[in-house]
Amino acid sequence: MEPDPAEVLRVHEGVIDRAGLTYRSPPEIIAGLGRVLKVLGIDSKAEGDYAIKCTRRKVRSSYRTETRGAITSYALNGLEPIYGDPAFDSGDEVRFTVEVCRFRNLPHLYSVDIRRLRGNVWTYKFLYHKLLELLDLGSEIHYEDALEPKSNRSYGYI
Repeated sequence: MEPDPAEVLRVHEGVIDRAGLTYRSPPEIIAGLGRVLKVLGIDSKAEGDYAIKCTRRKVRSSYRTETRGAITSYALNGLEPIYGDPAFDSGDEVRFTVEVCRFRNLPHLYSVDIRRLRGNVWTYKFLYHKLLELLDLGSEIHYEDALEPKSNRSYGYI
């Protein structure tokens, strides 16, 4: 039997990015993160039940010449890491953590917190937005979702 996520998850502190909010269950979020990180070619290692340490490898010099100097790539096969616009992404290694957190007094609302550990800020920003875009947590979080699970609600959205 798995422990209750509410007992294991860290309470979110700091700035909230609306794109990282969801009422999906933490195991469902972690499963989605695993799939997205693989698609992006980002190496990942579990740091607990609901935290992942990630590394986007440095660009290979042979890859840079194959693409004629540009290092833009969408690693849809999950083999080659994703690289952004060469004007902002030098192709260096970037390390970051992704953690699912809960909110105090909002039992069904969770946040996907992404924190840079090492690497270029602009490259991290590119990866941050691409990760949340592909994770697609849902563009609309309603106050009611955080207070009561969907199954218990007897009314619809207007």
